[in-house]
Amino acid sequence: MGSVTVFTSARMLEIENSCVIGGSVDTLGNLTLSKKDGTDIIAGNIKGPKGDTGEDAAPGSVSPMPNTTPIRTSDSRIKTAEPTQSDDAVTKNYVDQVVVGSNIPNAADLNTYTKTGIYFQGSTAQAAAGSNYPVALAGMLEVQGRVPDGGYVYQKYTPYAGNSKVIWTRAYYSTTGWSDWKQFSSLEDSGWVSVPCNSGYEELGTAEQYLVKIRKINDLVKMRGLVRIVGGAQFAANTEYSTIITIPAGYRPSTAEYLTFSVATGQCPCNGLIVAGGGITIRTGSTAASYVSMHQSWFVG
Repeated sequence: MGSVTVFTSARMLEIENSCVIGGSVDTLGNLTLSKKDGTDIIAGNIKGPKGDTGEDAAPGSVSPMPNTTPIRTSDSRIKTAEPTQSDDAVTKNYVDQVVVGSNIPNAADLNTYTKTGIYFQGSTAQAAAGSNYPVALAGMLEVQGRVPDGGYVYQKYTPYAGNSKVIWTRAYYSTTGWSDWKQFSSLEDSGWVSVPCNSGYEELGTAEQYLVKIRKINDLVKMRGLVRIVGGAQFAANTEYSTIITIPAGYRPSTAEYLTFSVATGQCPCNGLIVAGGGITIRTGSTAASYVSMHQSWFVG
């Protein structure tokens, strides 16, 4: 079971007050850092021998800091290294590249992405050329890695655009290696939508269980309701009845779908077909039927 570290307000204030907010160097080269709580840190002399002349640059230009953070050692000296402690200060460059995110290059191996951050793959072709992707699609990789030993890493990959309703996750443990990618789908539910009967047909009654309705949950469509001929006439035996209802666009199967419909107790079921354009046609069995149950399900796409 994992653990959660919680800081008190006093500890948070202590961390905040220990942050370095400024500094100065005197004429002898001695560096003094100023903390938020008003105290100073004597960081030592930073003046050294004159180095080689650097390359010319445009006036006012500044070279970016390396992807590290300045930290204070136990003897109050300053050095640059990867951040490991909760009160380490970090450069903006570090935040931009490691936390905010960076691009994943062509043919990259996602097993090598173990540092906490957000990474972007903008090309499906580059994802296909890479290794250990859950699917060969452009997308976003989110990584949470345990520091400092890196013994546990959690990855989540979200494909772009029309595939974004599916996410993939996996984990790395130092003792077992990488797990397989597992797919999860976000739930898209239309709720129950009323579908009117076509001319000549009507719902068996006004109670909820009689009403013809349709519902789509992700790619699965469910339909319910009871339909009869207007006025209560019987569906004749061995007879075809065309376009009892029309399934709305977005709920239709991509190809013709053959179905079996239930009818009133003691009467033979009838065959059905969802035709192009969403119309439902039925053909009754060897006995007449007083109504047809529309309880069915199919997949779209």
